[in-house]
Amino acid sequence: MPAYRYYVDNPLIINALVKLIGQEHQHFFKVMRGRVGDQIEVVNGRYQLGFADVLEIKRNETILNIVKIETVKPSSFKYIVAQGLAKLNRLEFIVEKCTELGATEFWLFPTERSEKHNLTKTQLERLNYIIISAMKQCGRLDAPKLILKPEFRDWKIDANISLFYGDVSEEAPHFSSSLSKIDQTTILFIVGPESGFSINECNEFKERKTHGVKLCDHILRTDTASITAIAIAQHFHQINK
Repeated sequence: MPAYRYYVDNPLIINALVKLIGQEHQHFFKVMRGRVGDQIEVVNGRYQLGFADVLEIKRNETILNIVKIETVKPSSFKYIVAQGLAKLNRLEFIVEKCTELGATEFWLFPTERSEKHNLTKTQLERLNYIIISAMKQCGRLDAPKLILKPEFRDWKIDANISLFYGDVSEEAPHFSSSLSKIDQTTILFIVGPESGFSINECNEFKERKTHGVKLCDHILRTDTASITAIAIAQHFHQINK
């Protein structure tokens, strides 16, 4: 991570003023000991990298002037992590590591065996903060979207998305071999909570033509499964570009 890269929730425009606020301001001013006249990098999670001069530092904000902008083209490969609601510490780990590995979106949804069936506003803000931090850390210029979904049976899914779920049965094919048989550039992988999916949910997956696959020959914890699945998909994508 560049030492002087910060997040702003604004479109980046040459010679436009933007502000660092909240934790971004505190990190620049108190942790990094930033000063007026410094040059820093800013990202907005929308494929833009801005280079900015620090004009003024106030108690609760830092004012910047954008002097240069670089824009990257979005990748044609999309990967959606559909995660059954798990304990918050596991969700935090999942969104952090899967952001680093290139997840496009996170769909968080309740399952029959989820210990909790919703997230508070504070918990969602915490997860989004972790996503932004991971985006800056790994050098990405786009921030994955975090979306709360209803139970699987109520999903409306585009026909151009390939659906997979973690199947613990011995006869399930490996995820890597299944990837070679699809044409879609958007992959959605469904992972259950700590206690896994119910029989009813597995039947619903099959009815919706969701491919049941295994990631290895062992049963993985929910956070290990999410991370392993995206790592396999990214590897497959890179070698088949």
